[in-house]
Amino acid sequence: MINMLLNLLGFVLLLMTSVVLGILVWNTRINQPSQVTVRIKDNNYDSKK
Repeated sequence: MINMLLNLLGFVLLLMTSVVLGILVWNTRINQPSQVTVRIKDNNYDSKK
């Protein structure tokens, strides 16, 4: 019985960590392109000055 509970707990922890990692990766994927385009725009603006 205790072994089953420990296995369930380990599975839940693994699931939660994978979900958190997935969210972090997804957020960086979404955020990075916009930051890169902003940097490029800033560079173009500076060069036009």
